Amino acid sequence: MALMEIRQMFLLRPLAALTLALVATNALAQNSTALVQQDGTSGTLTLDQSGAGNSASLYQLQGEGNAISVVQTGASSATITQGGDIYGYAQGNVATLRQEGGSSVHSLAQDGFGNQATISSVGSNSGTLVQSASSAQLTLEQNGDNNQVRVDQSGDAVTATLAQSGTDNRIDLTQQGYSVDTVELTQRGQANVATVLSSGKFNELTFTQDGNRNTLNVDQAGRGNRFSGSSTGDDNLASVTVQGDSNQTSIVQSGNGNEARLDVTSAISTASVSQVGDSNRASILQTSANFNGFNDSARISQSGFGNSATINQR
Repeated sequence: MALMEIRQMFLLRPLAALTLALVATNALAQNSTALVQQDGTSGTLTLDQSGAGNSASLYQLQGEGNAISVVQTGASSATITQGGDIYGYAQGNVATLRQEGGSSVHSLAQDGFGNQATISSVGSNSGTLVQSASSAQLTLEQNGDNNQVRVDQSGDAVTATLAQSGTDNRIDLTQQGYSVDTVELTQRGQANVATVLSSGKFNELTFTQDGNRNTLNVDQAGRGNRFSGSSTGDDNLASVTVQGDSNQTSIVQSGNGNEARLDVTSAISTASVSQVGDSNRASILQTSANFNGFNDSARISQSGFGNSATINQR
């Protein structure tokens, strides 16, 4: 077992661009551990691990404009933390992680304004991603079987772009902020599950599910929010709960055995469902927040045989 532990403290040189590169790529580089902490400004940390059983713990707790880049090949684990030091300040940091191989695990935590994270994994990988503060950006791409990811974003104007390709994938996303948060979710494959909790104003969530037996559950609260998406394939279910004013909700399903449920409690809301295929079921429940149904609208469009449509406005 190899151990690399490096600590860099360069708070006295905030304008210096400091670079640290760690490479463990030889054939015997298995069960290796890398531990690195950088504090300062414009620091760069690059780690390349090859082999099974490797682990990396990388910390940039203070400063701005720092960057972490990690590549792991083989069943490995990575923990990346940027910001979060109660005595420091962090903003504009960037984290990039790529994992290739089965049974890899990653954990990312970013705290500070304007941070960015890009995660790419191939194989049966899983991860937990947390971003706190405004203007954060997260991009995730997973390819392979049995992938799982959990995302928690808090702050204004945060963005999450999540894509999964494969089978048995699962996304659990929580996004909480005051306004203008964005989610773009794409799942392709079988037995995918996405559970989304979103709160705030003028937020936008779009989704695409392409495959069999996909499930999407969304709980959206706030004002002026928009939700739209499509399911293509068999046995898909989209269930959406919306609370707030001036919200827009739209679902398009194409295939057999699809089901869409919209439960909207709002004033001046718009809800629509479009289904093409057989044995589709759609239901819209609109409860006006001001108890008079002022300017609420609902629409269901179905094409095929054996369809069922229900609209309840109150």
